[in-house]
Amino acid sequence: MENVQTDAKESKGTSKSAAAESSADRTKKKMSKLNIVILAIVIIIIWFIGVQIMAAETYNMVVNVKAEENIMGINPLDIALDFGDLSQGLGATRYVALKNSSEKDRNIIVWMRGEIKGMVDLDKSNFTLVPNEETKLEFKLLVPPSAEPKQYKGKATVFMWPKFW
Repeated sequence: MENVQTDAKESKGTSKSAAAESSADRTKKKMSKLNIVILAIVIIIIWFIGVQIMAAETYNMVVNVKAEENIMGINPLDIALDFGDLSQGLGATRYVALKNSSEKDRNIIVWMRGEIKGMVDLDKSNFTLVPNEETKLEFKLLVPPSAEPKQYKGKATVFMWPKFW
């Protein structure tokens, strides 16, 4: 008889253990569902940023700083933001035309990088274009008198993000 009672006690302990395990399994399932949702949101954000980066327009910026005084040779081509050959203390201005062809407002963000960015002043770098609006970005370059004679390069990237709010 005692063996039967002992077996019954052991089976009760086992059922408590099974209940705890099933509760842990439910928690794991909930956690895994939460992880899946978080992963999906992260993937959507990364995809959106990737599309915007690929759709951004990038312009090469370059200036050749010359040691001679009063040298100013501007590149007439409109392919890049090429400021040409300039002496120390001189400057030049280049323009980039933008148009919002979509039916929604666009947030425009301009990001400059490279060793030339410290010489370039941009008239506006964060603004909104309404549908069918056109504007020109004005890139003013001023070569400081202390600039070393060499070629300075960089890039200007123009992001046109859709305005959601």
